[in-house]
Amino acid sequence: MWATFSVSAQKQKQDSTKVSEKLFRNFRIEADMVPLAMLALGNTESYSFEGAVQATFLRKYYPVFEAGFAGAEKTAYNNIHCKTAGPFARIGLDFDVMKPKPGKKPTNNHFLAGVRIGYSAYSYQLNNVSVTQDYWNETITRNYTNIEAQNAWFEIVAGIRVEIIPKLYMGWSVRNKNRFGETTPGEFHSYYIPGFGKNKSSNWGVNYSIGYMF
Repeated sequence: MWATFSVSAQKQKQDSTKVSEKLFRNFRIEADMVPLAMLALGNTESYSFEGAVQATFLRKYYPVFEAGFAGAEKTAYNNIHCKTAGPFARIGLDFDVMKPKPGKKPTNNHFLAGVRIGYSAYSYQLNNVSVTQDYWNETITRNYTNIEAQNAWFEIVAGIRVEIIPKLYMGWSVRNKNRFGETTPGEFHSYYIPGFGKNKSSNWGVNYSIGYMF
């Protein structure tokens, strides 16, 4: 009888542990420090300000929303001057690759891997653009201002988050960014896309974030 009671009590304890595992656990607000470091090191070609909100579900799934504002200004080798600025946003989902060890308390450190879908609607201007008129066979210089554009892309992301003191996190992530679609040859376009980087088919990016958990 005592053995039966012991097994029953243990089963109830395990069941209560399962029930107590919350669907939504917490969320973390982060800010990316890499753009600020680049400005401090003298990078005047581009700038970016970026933050993120990431939630935790069942200690396994980490949906995330990232947003920011970025811009760039550069004069190319052919003397064309380009200036770009605009907001951007990304939405995605991370998974914790680290599995909790049996019989031990789950850690607050994470090795995350996931995906993002990014989008930016921005404006740019091009100055000192040389245009050849076919009829007159002469070259003139034109300026194009307030050109509206938009781009979308997806990212493959991997990184870590470490709790350095209770509720304060630091960590880094590496991103491979890939555009949806290609730039049409011969058309004018901005050389920089906010949130994505240089206007080409793919880019690599690095984030170093500081965040607080609520």
